[in-house]
Amino acid sequence: MSKQKVLVVISARNEEKYIADTITSLLTQTLPPEKIIIVDDGSTDQTVKVVRQFKEKKVVLLERKERVGAPSLLGTPLMALPFNIGFEYIQQKKIDYDYIMISGADCIYDRKYIETIVKRLEKNERVVIASGCQHGEEINRDHARGAGRIIKKQFWELYGAKYPFPSFLWESGIIFKAQMLGYEVKGYTDIGYHSQRVSSSNIDMIRYGRMLRAIGYPFLVVLGRAVRGIKRFGAKQAIRLIAGYLETPQQQFEADKEISEFLSKNYLKQKIRHFIK
Repeated sequence: MSKQKVLVVISARNEEKYIADTITSLLTQTLPPEKIIIVDDGSTDQTVKVVRQFKEKKVVLLERKERVGAPSLLGTPLMALPFNIGFEYIQQKKIDYDYIMISGADCIYDRKYIETIVKRLEKNERVVIASGCQHGEEINRDHARGAGRIIKKQFWELYGAKYPFPSFLWESGIIFKAQMLGYEVKGYTDIGYHSQRVSSSNIDMIRYGRMLRAIGYPFLVVLGRAVRGIKRFGAKQAIRLIAGYLETPQQQFEADKEISEFLSKNYLKQKIRHFIK
């Protein structure tokens, strides 16, 4: 296999404790990325200073200075915007690539992470999105984690080469779109990464539950997710997830309509089939 070109996009906000290790783990991959594009979403700590200490041309910093002091975007459709700034930079600079990788700002990847995922994507043309897993956690084999997700260029550009906006499905919509079109998504348990913070510890579960209701997740799927999450993030957070889901549904966005219909009609059946298997 010839060397494949991978671009990494990271959205960062107040990540001074973690981001240096994330960048280092990417730079030292056996298949290192061509570029690591970091969009700072208005950090008020030393995140920008830490990123600037990396002198490699591969590390690109884009700053949203107008966001300094503004509220966090976590759990909202607005979270798509910093990522889209990174994706637009790729288009504007006409950077050549074969794969797009989405990374959290707090992840330390196994040294062969990118190489392993890319080799598997190369072997199967029907698989268009894949990821490893966070060590110590379970992963659905027909789903790819947000952090560490690697997407084939052809499918990424078919999807629009950016996240839809406004959309509750800004991050996960591409997974369901792939499945709707008959492609495959894979999550691998034998390669992964360590998160430097507890997974889901910075997510507002009430807001997350509302979002799942708005995009048409079946209640039994959400209930199962809450039960499984008790061990990972505690009973209180699981209850908050269910409470958010049971509130009056939020507005729905036009960009989500097609996939929401797919989820409401097919997602519970899909989960039952995988459970039986």
